[in-house]
Amino acid sequence: MHISSRCALRRAASKRVATAAIVASLGLTSTAAAEETKPGETLPGRSGTVVLENLIGVSAGTYRLGGLGLGLGALGGSTVQAGPLSFSYTSQTLGTSETKTTSLAVSPAFDVFVSRRLTLGGNIAFAYQWQSSNFESTNGGVLPQEGYNFSVAPRVGYFLPISEQVSLWTRVGASFGASHFVSPPPFSSTTGVNGSAFVTFDAVVPLTKNLLFLAGPRVEASLLESNVIGRLNTTAVDAAVRGSLSLAF
Repeated sequence: MHISSRCALRRAASKRVATAAIVASLGLTSTAAAEETKPGETLPGRSGTVVLENLIGVSAGTYRLGGLGLGLGALGGSTVQAGPLSFSYTSQTLGTSETKTTSLAVSPAFDVFVSRRLTLGGNIAFAYQWQSSNFESTNGGVLPQEGYNFSVAPRVGYFLPISEQVSLWTRVGASFGASHFVSPPPFSSTTGVNGSAFVTFDAVVPLTKNLLFLAGPRVEASLLESNVIGRLNTTAVDAAVRGSLSLAF
């Protein structure tokens, strides 16, 4: 009897341990599921998440040549982007001259959450452009140009949830590029290098688990050096408002 009682006690203890393990396992599973579905912890805001920007995007802005307080002219235009492909049109007035630029570009952009708040990313862009300018030196005629611009723009960001539905994503970065344009005779071709520093402030609204809506301003200060008229250095300050749908996974 004594031996059978001890066996019964052992069986009962084993059942209690097994039951406790099952309950603990279910508790961990439900906790993990709850954490997985918390708005601030899902794709944006979770380490390892990748965001592909501009599935569809649009931006409009203006900038002044010459730097802050020293504007020599103004430019206005808009850009439409679908995935890595974009189309833009700008019209720049400088004194009595006007330059119109049409651009087709491939510019994939992505960011990776290296922690819940910190992101690293950037974009690579290759653009082919067509320009027409009615500079006074052409005696009222139009000077056509076409060529390319290549640039890389690394960036770092900070992601701050404001509520369960809205977060603020601030990103700062720098861009480095080179360009080459060809003009018909008697005008010569031009080459240039450019660099800029920029900051973006985007409100992020998750539409689904993987689809995000981003909207906000971007400010950029840039410097262009080219061999037009010997060597020409041009500075500019650019401000734009952007909106896009982006993919997170």
